[in-house]
Amino acid sequence: AKIHSVGNEIKEALKKQIASPVPWVDSVKLMVENGVDTFIEFGPARVLSNLIVQSVSGTKVYSVFDLNSFKEVKDAIKG
Repeated sequence: AKIHSVGNEIKEALKKQIASPVPWVDSVKLMVENGVDTFIEFGPARVLSNLIVQSVSGTKVYSVFDLNSFKEVKDAIKG
């Protein structure tokens, strides 16, 4: 996993991800190493949220799948 910050680099990385496996766990670990401690997944399933919980500790992971869960997550991250 690598952090991409230059426009063309981002574009090429996105094109590559369409046709290749995405190193999801490595990407999450890299984000945590760089200070990310909260993840929010939007969608009907918790597949990515579960992968995060299994892969790294010390993070907050939320799932938004309807209006009620959106409100709950909004309240939780407000503090």
